[in-house]
Order: sequence, then C-alpha cells, then structure tokens
Amino acid sequence: MKTARATGKVYISHSHQDNELVRDLARRLEGAGMKPLVDFGELPAGSDRKKTLREQIRDADAMLILVTPGALTSPWMMAELGMAEGFDKMILPVTAGVKPRDLPAPLRSYPLTPFDEVDGRINTLSEKLTAAKE
Repeated sequence: MKTARATGKVYISHSHQDNELVRDLARRLEGAGMKPLVDFGELPAGSDRKKTLREQIRDADAMLILVTPGALTSPWMMAELGMAEGFDKMILPVTAGVKPRDLPAPLRSYPLTPFDEVDGRINTLSEKLTAAKE
C-alpha cells in the first residue's frame, strides 16, 4: 500500500563548497517526495542573483539551511535566512562540522539537526508539508 507523499518544494541554502553534501540532501528530499530547489552556482551575479533567490525562496514551502564552516563565512546564508523569515517559511537548519555555540544568534532560535540525524527531520518535514496541503 502506497502512502501519501508531500509535494512540497524545499529551498536548500548552502555554501558552494558543500555541493556534495547538498546533492545528498537533495536525493534524500526527493526520496521523501519533495522537490529540492538548489543553486549549484548557475545563478547570475549581482542584483539578478538576489532577485532569483528571492523568487525561489518565495516559491518554496520550506527552507533547509546547511550550516557548515564554509556557510558561516558566506553573507548569503543570513540573507537567505532573512528572506525565508520574511516569507514566513518553515526553516530547518542542518549542521555539519559546526557547534551550536558557533552559530549566529538568529539560527540558534531554531531546532538544529545534526547532519547524521537529517533523515528523521526530513520525514517530519514531509509530514508537515503533506498536512499543510490537505
């Protein structure tokens, strides 16, 4: 018997240094029935980039933020978090290689998921998106 799957879209915020981890997360999201929205470096530079990111985040149902040492040095992570908060999106921070005390204060207000526990959180996110669409 097949179970209902979410059809939600999840924007993945990340550092391009972490593309391999992001590909893994995207596969996991797809396996849970969700569509990952990921920029692997093909977006335009400057204001067009910001506009495109804003549109992708607005169109997503949730945002997964992959927080790594590389992401912490990028100004885009906090900009994308601010956009997601402005659009009142569900936000799921996933940490890899960082300690909670190293995170910027706005991220500490969310439940953090270590990368090795992400499958359970993805299943919970899938259930929440499915329930929201019903």
